[in-house]
Amino acid sequence: MYQYEIRVLRENNRPLIVSSRFLGDFHAIRRGQVMAEEDEGVEVWRGMTCIYRRDPLPKDLLPADDAPFPYTVAGRERDTHPE
Repeated sequence: MYQYEIRVLRENNRPLIVSSRFLGDFHAIRRGQVMAEEDEGVEVWRGMTCIYRRDPLPKDLLPADDAPFPYTVAGRERDTHPE
């Protein structure tokens, strides 16, 4: 097991920093991806080496809140076969 530090880079310039042990790089990177929202950046560090970095998505590429998604409840409530 290795010691990792996960940094979730938030808009308010106050990063969420989590230090934990994982079996390997894949597990630490996956945990960082799960912890961060789409509009937040992530860095995963093993010691002094940054092994993964994801920059936040620009605001214009984020989905709109009112945009329908095919697998949402609202999408399933639509009657596609009117009588």
